[in-house]
Amino acid sequence: MTPVCGVGSEQLSLELAGSGVTRWRIDGVGRFSVRSCDGNEEPAAVISGRDDAGGLWAPLADGKYFIDAVVEAGGTPALAVEANALPDLSTFDCASAPVVPDDLAPYGGMSLFYPSSVGPRFTTLAGGKDRTQQVLVSSYDPAAAAGVCTSCDPQSCQAADADHAPTASTTPPGLIVSVPAGPALTVSIHWF
Repeated sequence: MTPVCGVGSEQLSLELAGSGVTRWRIDGVGRFSVRSCDGNEEPAAVISGRDDAGGLWAPLADGKYFIDAVVEAGGTPALAVEANALPDLSTFDCASAPVVPDDLAPYGGMSLFYPSSVGPRFTTLAGGKDRTQQVLVSSYDPAAAAGVCTSCDPQSCQAADADHAPTASTTPPGLIVSVPAGPALTVSIHWF
């Protein structure tokens, strides 16, 4: 095991090699964040689990990362990581957007990490959920924004940024996450 490159309560280091999208899932009371040891772009969000699972889908560059975890008193969370879970998380064409295949039922929150890009990016969620959702955008750039859409028609989108977190009564199957060209950001959907 190699030394951890960060500082924090409980940490693990890992080396990522290869292409594709990583899938992270935490079950149980706890939270974690993924940070780069090499200066690569990283998700600017904390993923948490409680009664429901927390998830992160992230295309991360090859390199060394550390997981900063917090286990709450009495908590026994389990963290599972799958490298190369999908070939791509997003595409520049909304009509052919890659699909996150997860059933959303076990999730209390799911985050999607988008590295910086010179073009727009689109992702589709295969599953739906009949609980109220709230969408949050986090980024190291305070101007970062995204949208959640019910179709590829831009008029079907609700904007979200660090100051505006749209809420909807449900998450319909086929919901599209729309991210404009720009800085790296993380789109998080939380269900209540």
